[in-house]
Parts: sequence; structure tokens; C-alpha cells
Amino acid sequence: MADIRRANRPAVDAEGYSTGVLTEVALGEGTRFEKKGRDVEQITYDRYEFYFKVKGKTGEDIDIVVHTGTVINDEPVKVLGKARGKKNTINIYNRFTSMCLALGLLTESELTTISKDGLDDLQQKLEALQDVKTIFKVGRNDDGYFVIDIQSIRLSS
Repeated sequence: MADIRRANRPAVDAEGYSTGVLTEVALGEGTRFEKKGRDVEQITYDRYEFYFKVKGKTGEDIDIVVHTGTVINDEPVKVLGKARGKKNTINIYNRFTSMCLALGLLTESELTTISKDGLDDLQQKLEALQDVKTIFKVGRNDDGYFVIDIQSIRLSS
């Protein structure tokens, strides 16, 4: 006879943030398919995989993986709050750049001046990351799986 269990969801505070631990960052491979004329081409690419353990409501942790690319981009993908008379704008970068900024591995001012040695140093820092306490907002993707909102990630004290 099967055991009946309660569904586990990320525990959230009054402001909608969940707490979690970034347990590991690894370089992995992703696959995507592109249609070229009548053919479908399978493309394999490198990506970083950020592994989080998120506190769940039932007391059990929930494993969530965030996939990013491998390219640091100093130009924002989007600028929020940009309008006449607005002084505060928020730069939205690609997923990898946003993750590095949120984890304190880079600053926005370093993005335009980062050198090859700086990129090598960043790669070493990424691979050394373990057990970093974080807070973030969790949502669901189109398939119903939990996803972390990269723009909301902050280091936890």
C-alpha cells in the first residue's frame, strides 16, 4: 500500500521570499533543437548549473537547478523604469551575468573592464562556491516546476 504524503512547496516569508542554500555550481551541457529548412539540428552547448536546496513547507528540502549560459555581458538585455522624469532605473542582464552580480562575484562597474584574467578568476570563484545561503522568490514555469527568479536572488546573512 502506498503512503499518502503531503505536497511540498517552498516555504515563503511575509514578503514572498524563500530561503535556500546554493550547494554547488557545475559546468554542464545543454541541448537544443533548431529547425534548418526541412532538417532539425541538435545543438549541444556549455552552460552553468546552479544547484539550490530550498526549504520546503513539509520540512523536506526541494532541489532546484538554475541553468545559465557562460557569457558575461556588460550591456543590459532590458532597462526597467526608463522614462522621462525617472531617475531610478534597473538594468536586467542575461541570466549568467545576473547570477554573478546577485552572488557578489562581480559588480556592475567591473562588467565593462573585466579582462581574460578576471574571467579566469570568476570561473575559479564559481567552481569554489558551496553552501552559500540565499533568499529569492520562487515561481513556476510553463510545465509547473518550481523556478527561481534570478532577478530576486540576494545573499542571506
